[in-house]
Order: sequence, then C-alpha cells, then structure tokens
Amino acid sequence: MKLIFDKQTLLDALTPAMTTVSNKNTIASLEGILFESQNDQTVKLSSYDMKKGVISQVTAESVEEGGSYIIPAQRLLQILRLMPNGRVTIEVDASEKITISSLNGHFSMKAQKGDEFPILPELNVENSFSISARALKRMISKVLHSIAEQDVKPMLCGAYFLIENNEIEVVSCNNFMLSRYRVKCPIEKNTNHGEALSFIVPGHALQELIKLLDDKEEMITVCLARKHVIFKKDSLTFFTRLIEEKYMDYNRIIPTGMPITVKISREMFIEGLERVNLIAEEKSQGNTKSYVRINIDGALFQMSALSVSGNVFEEIACEHEGENLQIGFNGKFLLNCARAIESEELYITLKSATQSITIEPAVQKEEENLFYLVLPLRMN
Repeated sequence: MKLIFDKQTLLDALTPAMTTVSNKNTIASLEGILFESQNDQTVKLSSYDMKKGVISQVTAESVEEGGSYIIPAQRLLQILRLMPNGRVTIEVDASEKITISSLNGHFSMKAQKGDEFPILPELNVENSFSISARALKRMISKVLHSIAEQDVKPMLCGAYFLIENNEIEVVSCNNFMLSRYRVKCPIEKNTNHGEALSFIVPGHALQELIKLLDDKEEMITVCLARKHVIFKKDSLTFFTRLIEEKYMDYNRIIPTGMPITVKISREMFIEGLERVNLIAEEKSQGNTKSYVRINIDGALFQMSALSVSGNVFEEIACEHEGENLQIGFNGKFLLNCARAIESEELYITLKSATQSITIEPAVQKEEENLFYLVLPLRMN
C-alpha cells in the first residue's frame, strides 16, 4: 500500500477517529486505525473500541498502491503533528513495515493486516432524522454532568432522548441529581412519520461525540439501528451501541408544591460556591469531603463549610419567600447545575432539609426549558 496525502487533510480526518481508539484493551488491533483504500483517491479510516466507533473518508492526493492495514494510532498522530506541512507518504511493504515520509525525513514502524481488525457491527437503519450540530451539542452539554459513570442500573449511565414532532427532551440522572432539557427545534427528514422516538445513549459516547460537534448550523443526520445510534456529518460517521433498557419514569420524582422559593444572582452564587467548595472538597487524614451548608435566612443566602484545616462563610443577598431553612449539599453538584444555566438569575425551590430542591433559570429562553433537581446530604 502506498498513499500520498496533504498533511493537514490527513490530520483533519485522523483526529476525529482518535476519539474511539482503545488504549485499555488486550486486542492490539484496537489501538490502531484501519486504513482502506477505496475507489479512485478515497481512503476510509476506521477506529473501534468494541462499544463505539468512527468511520471517516479522506481524499488522498494519490493512491499509488491500494491495500488494507492497521496503523498504530497514537504514534501516527504524534509523527504527523511533528512533520512539516506539505505532502506525507504512507507506505506499507510486504513485511508489514510502515514508512511515513515527508520532504525532510521518514519514520518506520510495524503495521498489522487489515483483516485482523474487528468486524464492525451492521448498522441497518430503521429510523432517522436530521438536526443542527449546534442544537445537538447544546442539548448534550446541558445534561452531560449528571450521567452516572457506574451504576447498578445501566440506564443511568446514559442520556435519554425523546423526540416527538419538533420537540426533543433529553434527561440524565445519577442518583444525586437529575437534568432535563426540553427544546423545540426544527427536525428534518424524520422517517418515523411523526411518531415518538426514544433511545438511551451511553455517557462515554456523548463525551466523545460532543468533541466532534461545532457551533454551526450544519445538519447532523441521526440514524437509529436495532442496537446502535449513528451520527453522520459530511464524510464522518460516529456510531455507538445503545443502552437497551426502558428509562425510568422521571416525571414521577419531580417534586411539586415547593413552598420555599429563592431568586439569586447566578454569577454571585457560582463565585461564592467556588470559594466555599475549596474547604468542602479538602481531604485530611482519610476524612471524606464535607458538605456545603446553606442557610436561607430572610433576604440572605448563606453558604459555609467546615473541614479539618479550616472553615469558610459566604453571604449573598436574595429574594426569598417562605420559611427559613438550613440544608446541606455536595457543592460540586450545585456548581455543575449553575454553570450549565445561562440566565442572569437562578430560581431555586425547596421544601425541607431532607427533600430534593430544583434549580432553573429565573427566565427560561424562548422555545426551551431547562430544569435541575439535586438531592441534599444529611448534616450532622
């Protein structure tokens, strides 16, 4: 195999494929990228970690000899980044030795035959729709922080998508907080004929997918197969296995009739909480992190924390209705919710020191609704 590329063109195709290269696997071929020469000057790059994968098409300047080989991904990326701009030649000989050369010199390493690469899953599309990259990236960013990393309930390790008409609802929950983002946005080419679509995308896949999305209005085609979801953008395809479970009835756990309300500056809340969290997150002599104590007293919103090494106290003016209340939280959970909200003020509702609270923008943006629920911690 002998391929000639423009360095930057190859890098642009290689970088997305790196998101699904496996670094913790006993199968050596998963640590590489499969190069397959196609018709004319098209070369297909594939990476796969047995859960998710990327397929990228790149146009070579020349395909002097076709072939199918697995090239070590991390080393290839390092070499390309250090090479001067211009033409790059990738050549694999009969002994599976790779030579990567430019005008200034060359590198050599070992390849693997293409047939050693795992067989990619069959992605037979059952339903599909199109949505802008900007809208998709935004909805993922609003719920990503509350997806569980590990849980006895696999559904909590992903985000639940519900698509109905021109409205999308995305929900995630990790036993400590729940995020719900609902938005009305144009959905094109929906092949489900207006019927509702729902699926659960693993959090580890969304963390990589969001890196591939930009803030442009270019359309992303989302395709549902029997066990996979596929995201297509131009010559790039990202796919991942779905979590095949029924999602919980999250509307049942959203509290109603909250008698205590607080409206507070988002910026001052975040800045104060960041300072208090410095003490709350300290660990000393094996002690676990302490909680952030919140005391709502009239028009004052007070935050404090105590650890082995010290204590901290912050006080912010707020608009408060209802009884005074003391309640404790993991400060990181509150910060994640507040940072995801873009309103100038936060609207917080509470009921008691042992029941969950809700956090929302004081003013919701047109065509969207953002909602967070956070469980408190028991205080001494």
